[in-house]
Amino acid sequence: MSVATGHDRDQWVREAFDATLRDRMRSLATPELIAEHAASPAAPSDALARLLELFRRAPLAGKYIVVAMGQFSDYRVGMLAGGPGTPIEIGETPHATADAAYHAIFLRRLRDIGVELP
Repeated sequence: MSVATGHDRDQWVREAFDATLRDRMRSLATPELIAEHAASPAAPSDALARLLELFRRAPLAGKYIVVAMGQFSDYRVGMLAGGPGTPIEIGETPHATADAAYHAIFLRRLRDIGVELP
C-alpha cells in the first residue's frame, strides 16, 4: 500500500470539489436561467453569475471562445487547442451577433457538465 503524497491528495480534493460544484451548478440550469442568458448574457443574476464563474475556471485548452469572422458579422464558436501558437478550432455555424455566439457557448458548456437540453 502506498501513501498518497501531498500533491496527490491536493489533486484528489480539487477533483472532488469540482465534481460536487458541477453537481450543484447543474441544478441551477433551469429553463428560466437559460432564457435569461439568451436575453442578456452580459447582465447575469446571482445564479447565472455562479454558473458562468464555474465555466470561467475551466483550463485554457478546450475552452470555447467567440471568433469574429467579419467586421460586426459572422461570429463563430472556436475552441482553444492549447498554449501559444496552437491553432484555434473554428466551428462552421455562423451567428449573427456576438451575444448569439456567447449563448451557443453557454449551451455547449451546459452540455459539457451534463445538463440535458431540449
